Amino acid sequence: MKKLLLTMLAVALLVSFAGAAYLIAPRQVKERIGVATGSPETSVRANGAASRTPEDLKVLFHETRIANQPNDAQAHRLLAHALVARAEATGDSADYDRSWAELDQAEQLESRSLITILFKAKLLLSRHRFAQARDVAGQGLQKDADDVALIGLSSDTAVAMGDFKAAEAHLQRLLVLAPDSPDTWSKMSYLAEMRGNLDEATALMEKALAAGYEKDVKYESLAWLHTILGELEARRGKLDVAREHYTAALKKAPDYRLAVEFTADLDMWQGNQKASEEGYRHLLSRRFDPKIQLRLADLLERQGNKDEAARLRDESLQFFERVVSGGNEGYLRDLARLDLAAGRYQRAAELAARDLTLRLTVESRALYNRILQSAAEAGHPLPNYAPLAPRSNTPTTAQSTPVAVLSR
Repeated sequence: MKKLLLTMLAVALLVSFAGAAYLIAPRQVKERIGVATGSPETSVRANGAASRTPEDLKVLFHETRIANQPNDAQAHRLLAHALVARAEATGDSADYDRSWAELDQAEQLESRSLITILFKAKLLLSRHRFAQARDVAGQGLQKDADDVALIGLSSDTAVAMGDFKAAEAHLQRLLVLAPDSPDTWSKMSYLAEMRGNLDEATALMEKALAAGYEKDVKYESLAWLHTILGELEARRGKLDVAREHYTAALKKAPDYRLAVEFTADLDMWQGNQKASEEGYRHLLSRRFDPKIQLRLADLLERQGNKDEAARLRDESLQFFERVVSGGNEGYLRDLARLDLAAGRYQRAAELAARDLTLRLTVESRALYNRILQSAAEAGHPLPNYAPLAPRSNTPTTAQSTPVAVLSR
């Protein structure tokens, strides 16, 4: 029985990992990285074996595999992958550190392996350590300048950091090496979107979807392509077209999480609060997600259910504080938004300044400036911070930004 369980877990993990490796969704860099996959209340370490999460079981499987095959570099890489998934679910920084150690071990076993370098860059990307991820990917590209996966990841980090010129250079290289790849076109779409050209982004995403069908990619990859194209259509005001894409995604991959999420968002925008609430609650019944909790909280507050809304916001706040303190900087902006809403202007500004050191995007600048403006309007100006100049590449301050803020 134990052997059968381990075999089933292995197949499930390898299938999911293969799908993720084929199509690295660029929107993960924007907001999809680090979406929680487990409840902060459930932990095998706290509650015993009966409450083990899927992430715990995957870690256990790969730990068992390594015990039997300690010199298998791929086994160490897959354990590292499983540890990152659990870290994203629990906010436990120790799992991130363990993951890096496993990749170091894999590198010792296969010193010239580009795939280990790719795993390391992905690990840094998952923690929103964009500059470090870029540097590690660059080390791999020095060994093989034509490695498509490393070029794609380098493009993702450049977009995340607001270095659109560098991202475009990487994407031009991808067009030469992988012109028929849906990944190439989806990354080009994301760059156009971040530059504010939604029409171009939509057209490029349509090419990505067409390439996905031509390549006969996995159903979940097609579902992702449909969902992101639907998101772009929704932002262009074409809500009916957006819903068609979400429906198509769910036909390809029933109960596909991102499509369910965006459908619930669309229902909320169109005034169908009951359907929207059902969608959010369905997602939360399957997996804890602090961002979904916050959307549900906003919806419930509008309906007059202030007590449950407050409880959900408090749970999300606790999660964000734990994962940020644990080293996951992907949630800096989310925590800053909650602090802004609660009038905690000083910490909100500190978090937003840290976020700016990671990624100088339109959204990060807008949040930083909004915090300073709100603090001033509330009679609590922040003298150590000044609004970011419209075309500046670095945050400006009346004095200097506190060193403690930027070095954490």
